[in-house]
Amino acid sequence: MNHSKKVLHLIAAGDILIHDACIESAFNPEKNSYDFFPMFSYIQSIINKADIALCNLETTISGKEKGFSGYPRFNAPESLLKAIRDTGFTIVSTANNHSVDFGEQGILSTIAALKRNGLLYTGTSESADPDIRNIIIESKGLKAGINAYTYGTNENPVPSDRKYLINMIDFDLISSDIANLRNRGADIIVICLHAGEEYLTTPDQAQISYVKQLQNLGADVILGNHPHIVQPALFDSVRNKYCIYSIGNLLSNQRGSMRDTGVLIDIAIEKTDNTFKINTIEYHPTYVHRWEEAGKYQFRVIPLRNYKSIGSELAEFPFEKAEDLLKQIETQLAKSV
Repeated sequence: MNHSKKVLHLIAAGDILIHDACIESAFNPEKNSYDFFPMFSYIQSIINKADIALCNLETTISGKEKGFSGYPRFNAPESLLKAIRDTGFTIVSTANNHSVDFGEQGILSTIAALKRNGLLYTGTSESADPDIRNIIIESKGLKAGINAYTYGTNENPVPSDRKYLINMIDFDLISSDIANLRNRGADIIVICLHAGEEYLTTPDQAQISYVKQLQNLGADVILGNHPHIVQPALFDSVRNKYCIYSIGNLLSNQRGSMRDTGVLIDIAIEKTDNTFKINTIEYHPTYVHRWEEAGKYQFRVIPLRNYKSIGSELAEFPFEKAEDLLKQIETQLAKSV
């Protein structure tokens, strides 16, 4: 009997948190434009290996007329999306506590900008239709159903008659969403979970509870964000379920205490006939190198395993710190919960 075997690579990255310094860094006064791609250039070769590549867009794209800004109300230039796409990402999670920083209009403007730049998105929607809100990406003969949910929106209100604009952590909603994805043929369910307390090295009780409930509802892969540092990852090979409580930051101006680090997670999902399994999980720890040049900060996301060769190309690279961070991230991922 011939068994048809297919392998899909899902690569997931953490928070893209565009602070004022990142916006200033990307600005080219001669061209009067913003270019974020150099910040991501060193990870492009990893992201390009993915069939599906996902990150957490923790800023709105609300338009130049609102004024570009970082914390506490995030609004980045649209050229950020071009850089994300050119790096190799295919889909972004848009459900997080900054999604409503510029209200309903900010959500809709961000969605329109994502569409213009050829990126899929999950977690916010201009439609209540579950077939539109719940994304299915088919690649390598597998169908991945993807959605995203957040604990809150920093108390920025969503109109009560348009709750579909952003997905909150609501287990009745999530249960019906997973059923929708399964009914439409999803082989694997991927949930982006924006929750937890910031800067903790281990998940809080709410995160642990959420993950258990999501897995019981049928989630296969859970990708956590919000704490801004790497938290433990768990793979249950018997139940074929994977969870990382927090992926950490991909790009931000947060520094120290591991807030300038994250991981790229490469999950190989194998489908043989009609059964699938998570085959291998590989981690690429990352570090945001920042230095000052020409009166402003420069940023580069560095894959830490290559820090020796890449660091030699960059100003003020902290070689000893890089070695320590690599060990810290590996320790964090392996912690028991």
